[in-house]
Amino acid sequence: QSAATTAESLTKPFYVLLPYTSNSGDTWEYVVNAQPKNTLIGGPEIVKDVTSLDNDHDTFAVNEAHTWIISADIPADIADGIKYEISDTLDTRLDYVGNVKVTAETEVPVAEKTVELVAGTDYILTETKNETDETRVDKFTVALTAAGMDKVAEAVDANKVDTIRVYFDTKINNTAEMDAEIPNQATLQYTNSTNYTYDAESDKPEVHTGGFNLVKVDGASKSEVEGVVTYANKLSGAEFKLYRDATEAEIAAKGTDEATVEVEAITLENGEVKQVVCITTLTSDKNGAASYDGLAYGTYYLVETKAPVTEKATYNLLLHPVVVTVEKGSYLEESALTVENFSGFELPSTGGIGTTIYTAMGTLMICAAGAYIILSKKRVVC
Repeated sequence: QSAATTAESLTKPFYVLLPYTSNSGDTWEYVVNAQPKNTLIGGPEIVKDVTSLDNDHDTFAVNEAHTWIISADIPADIADGIKYEISDTLDTRLDYVGNVKVTAETEVPVAEKTVELVAGTDYILTETKNETDETRVDKFTVALTAAGMDKVAEAVDANKVDTIRVYFDTKINNTAEMDAEIPNQATLQYTNSTNYTYDAESDKPEVHTGGFNLVKVDGASKSEVEGVVTYANKLSGAEFKLYRDATEAEIAAKGTDEATVEVEAITLENGEVKQVVCITTLTSDKNGAASYDGLAYGTYYLVETKAPVTEKATYNLLLHPVVVTVEKGSYLEESALTVENFSGFELPSTGGIGTTIYTAMGTLMICAAGAYIILSKKRVVC
């Protein structure tokens, strides 16, 4: 009986006497087929997550790095193992970034018990390039060395770890369709000392990206027929800045040498002040349309920096940022956000009594001027 075996528990020893009388009772049997009812060891399993453990769905902007986490069981006999290899073949819509880290951990990671494995000593990292485009990595493999399997076995005894974890980064590239699920799966191959090989596949967590459309219109050209709203005039040449919320780290670094982006403050219509970072600029085309693809699902802000100008009218800048929600389906034309502009002079309205006061004061001044003229005329006549 080898120390490394496919059986978790064995049937108790038993004896067979030969020859023995056949069931018919008139002959001798010299051959016995015995099938011990051993309990076989289940092979090591492998699961995969994105961003964090137990997370199978996430959303990112195109070219935004994100982390995948592969978790694979540590076999009880890994010290005697021949091969322990984790592989990952990437979807064509994902670009391999790397940043590979391999550890031996507890199922729920505990920092002081985590053992980091060393590339080139404890494992060999192999990156398979695309046959026609060597800038792309189609597949990578992490193979534990004999020293690595010994190190893991020691960590099992000392730290009670039970999981090999591989962390690595990818980016969604420009070939991704909006809202499409981009899956990623890993495989594990383990061969024990008796040369028995286990093969396992992980689940398929997925990532996706989204976008939005808007149409710039003359608000005065609005019409409604049987509940259907249309605008006769679409406006080109409106310019916007598109912002996202700044992260806590970006806000903390604002105004310091550590700042990597410019954090700005904008005020929403409800008076809320947001700390934001500009992503890009947009300009409405001849059909009043503007769009942006490749955004993580979430909330964004459009600030108009230049109002449309036509031969007939000069339009007013929007007073407040436009809040944009990127979600599944928001990139579709039928989901386009309608942004109205109006021409002519407009007093800013805050919903209070400010404009009422200005109007009343103006009326009083006009009345006073009129009275002065009348009285002046009377004096001249007299």
